[in-house]
Amino acid sequence: MDMVTLKADTEISQDQHDGLAHLRARISACADANGIVLEETVKWGQPSFKALNGTPVRIGTPKSGGFGLFVSCSSTVIADYAATFEGRFDGNRGVLFESVAEAESQPLEMLLMRAFRYHEKP
Repeated sequence: MDMVTLKADTEISQDQHDGLAHLRARISACADANGIVLEETVKWGQPSFKALNGTPVRIGTPKSGGFGLFVSCSSTVIADYAATFEGRFDGNRGVLFESVAEAESQPLEMLLMRAFRYHEKP
């Protein structure tokens, strides 16, 4: 999981590419550390990662610039995260970043684990 592939017509800056690569590495590391197997696909031209009982996590570049980590807007993953942590959010569907340093400063593992286990029964 070291390449970032987006729709062929998507132009991104080096900072966005680096940010997406950073998020991809965080997703992979979190899944590996917790024994979670992810299925990687492309949805809406963006890399998407899904655990067996989870909701998909996508990485992409919003129209507003920067890069972000997105989940289904019908899930409560972002709302749960936003209730505990500060950040820039794209409604109830994403967490947005301007730089790798900003993304590094966020405790995204809680958000990722919530997404990976979203449909598991308690």
